[in-house]
Amino acid sequence: MQLLFVENNFAVQKLCHRIGQKLGCEVVVIGSGTAALDHLATAPTLPHIIFVKTSLPGLSGYDLVRIIRTQPPFCNDPQLQSIPLIGLMASASGTNLSRERATGYNDFLRVPLRISTVGETIGHWSRRQIMGSADVPAWQMKAWHRHHRGPRSRL
Repeated sequence: MQLLFVENNFAVQKLCHRIGQKLGCEVVVIGSGTAALDHLATAPTLPHIIFVKTSLPGLSGYDLVRIIRTQPPFCNDPQLQSIPLIGLMASASGTNLSRERATGYNDFLRVPLRISTVGETIGHWSRRQIMGSADVPAWQMKAWHRHHRGPRSRL
């Protein structure tokens, strides 16, 4: 599974890369919204999940998500439109998440990230993709499933 993190803070970039690797994922970390748009437009393969910091300098995370969801060529790509966009927020408390989801994000995580919450989020959204459409590749959870105590059929 390939993850794309759009984060401008170098320390958080390193943390995102380390967490993704520990979960057995291929990780791409990009430092700005404009670089993320360039990557999505030219990448040979699209990521399975995109994590976007909401408060990026320059092109903000909200603007980036709005462009991906509503402007060509991004809005014309059905595979890109099916990719979950997860917002990375400094504080998710005290905010109206239903209003935030209306901006185009599918879900939100609070920074600093924890491997358990990122793993749960990946598990939730990858299952949704597998059940949602047949053209989205299934993800085999490499390292994460070893610590799952429940039945494997639920993964």
